[in-house]
Amino acid sequence: MPKPPRKPARPVTMDDIMSSAFEPNPDSLLDPTLRGHLTIEALLIEFIQLRRQDDKIYRLSFPDKADFLAQEGLIHSGLRDALIDFNEWRNDFAHVFGHDAKFADVHALARQLEMHGVDFSDSVGRQPPDEAARNYGGELGVLAEILWCLSFEVAHAMMEAGGRDLFAG
Repeated sequence: MPKPPRKPARPVTMDDIMSSAFEPNPDSLLDPTLRGHLTIEALLIEFIQLRRQDDKIYRLSFPDKADFLAQEGLIHSGLRDALIDFNEWRNDFAHVFGHDAKFADVHALARQLEMHGVDFSDSVGRQPPDEAARNYGGELGVLAEILWCLSFEVAHAMMEAGGRDLFAG
């Protein structure tokens, strides 16, 4: 008998994006990376449901979810590429035992996502590394900014496509 699809346990709320989903673990980037990935993936599933209602969407890989939304014209190719790059970041943590990243790695990810068009309010990726480290309190702060901004990008695109408005309160 096939396993049931892995569905989000509940819808993403603004509180998830603003606080609980990205609370830094002082010991590792693993916790916020995985929590952020799960939050973004739940948003992608909800977004896809604007066009598809079948249970097969729960079996799509994260990149396939991003590809579907881009092919449907619901997200721009830059956001698709940013989602794929973030998924690669997450895969290093999820599939490489003991993986860790340094500030330079997190800062490079922010820079890469900004080049794809992800809107960062303070342009963290374009700040010199020492300035970004100071302004965001190190790698955990920059990672939280990445997760907030990438989540906001997906949530905004979903709203623009006629989906739920997470920003309404």
